[in-house]
Amino acid sequence: MKIQFNTLATASLALALAAGVSYAQEVHIPFSQLPPAVQQAVQQQKSHGATVRGYVSDRENGRTEYEVETIRHGMTRDISIDAAGHVLEVEQQVPLSQVPAAAKAAIQKGAAGGHLIRVEKVTSSMSSEVAYEAGIRAHGRYHEVRVHPDGSPAPESD
Repeated sequence: MKIQFNTLATASLALALAAGVSYAQEVHIPFSQLPPAVQQAVQQQKSHGATVRGYVSDRENGRTEYEVETIRHGMTRDISIDAAGHVLEVEQQVPLSQVPAAAKAAIQKGAAGGHLIRVEKVTSSMSSEVAYEAGIRAHGRYHEVRVHPDGSPAPESD
């Protein structure tokens, strides 16, 4: 009986670890490991006065995307780029005062009882859709609220 339990526990742990590895595949990489088209896109972003904080490779839905983490004038700006060098999405940190009133109200409602950590304007290059994403810490946990400019809930980007 004890051996069966240990085998079951070991198998369960292995399955959980394998699931975790397949889910989170975000890896920090150096500039030299970026594809040439991504390197060129990064150079264009640097020409806008941004300081690069790091590069991330992420495999999602069977494709590899790269994220360039930058900062300019104290505000973060993360750019998602595909392997061909096309910008897919830009997440630009913004002050809450620059968020449209309806979106601001929805964010504040979602942050009730918590602490608003950051607000980002998220622009999809594929659809030109804009959303606002707020990071909130409440009761020792972190969560995000993502809304359209009109305050309606916005789905997570792919």
